[in-house]
Amino acid sequence: MAWAIGLDIGGTKIAAGLVGATGSVTGRIEAPAPHDARGVEQAALALARQVLDEQDSPQIEAVGVGSPGTIDPISGKVTASDSKPALVGANVGEVLGQALGVPYAVTNDVNAAGVGELAYGVAAGFSRVLVVAAGTGIGGALLINGRLEEGMSGTTGEIAHLLVPQAGAGVCGCGKRDHLEAVASGPAIEAEYAAATGERRTAREIARIAADGNPTASTTIDAAATTLGRCVAGLANAVDIDALVITGGVADIERYFAAAKTAFSDEVMVPLNGVPVLRSALGADAPIVGAATYVRARLGI
Repeated sequence: MAWAIGLDIGGTKIAAGLVGATGSVTGRIEAPAPHDARGVEQAALALARQVLDEQDSPQIEAVGVGSPGTIDPISGKVTASDSKPALVGANVGEVLGQALGVPYAVTNDVNAAGVGELAYGVAAGFSRVLVVAAGTGIGGALLINGRLEEGMSGTTGEIAHLLVPQAGAGVCGCGKRDHLEAVASGPAIEAEYAAATGERRTAREIARIAADGNPTASTTIDAAATTLGRCVAGLANAVDIDALVITGGVADIERYFAAAKTAFSDEVMVPLNGVPVLRSALGADAPIVGAATYVRARLGI
């Protein structure tokens, strides 16, 4: 079997695995993600080599990387990153490709997840798919006719910075105000709840007490998710999609997903009323599978 290595670089961890030609993942492992670019490059390389060693050094045809930030579609270099600014200028794929002696490609981590879901997951069979990730930040990917849309500079899908002017909106990860990420992300939920109650809790803790009937927690989650759903609906109207996939750690909260789904369905134009709102089928493997699928598509293999 022909294998590719897929890597998912996150804010706190790096995950890697061997991905087969049918999207199967073998030998998935994780390691903490360093904060500096050099550390991330070396940790990713060490993880890739560990995957190969633990799987008896199979022959690989390529390495694909899903990375935080905006990625130059040609070079694979990180050109901007709010969540991991130290990565700006880095090219993890190039380091891996040179060390392992194989072709490489790098794309944004949400783009990678979207590619994985389209090829082997819940988005398979749809023609115009919008993938939205809600977690520590907010991200997006747009896939049309089986192909990831990246744009000229790699910013396609950067929905975190859509303007959402409203009272109390905090500061986005980019440093500007009135952006979607400052309203709908996990840290935004935590900040809003703290402002209302004086208590600092994680988004999951807020979700738990919302499920127990806490009205402030319920209102906080509903407001964040509703804003996301309405904002994404406006984007869906503009690009005319036939499926929406909502994924990410915060979107895994049932109340958040339900409120976002309802808001989206209420806000879209009538011709889009039947657009399904779906959850990820690949879960944490989506960026790994998608990164490997992405590099294969780039190479035509």
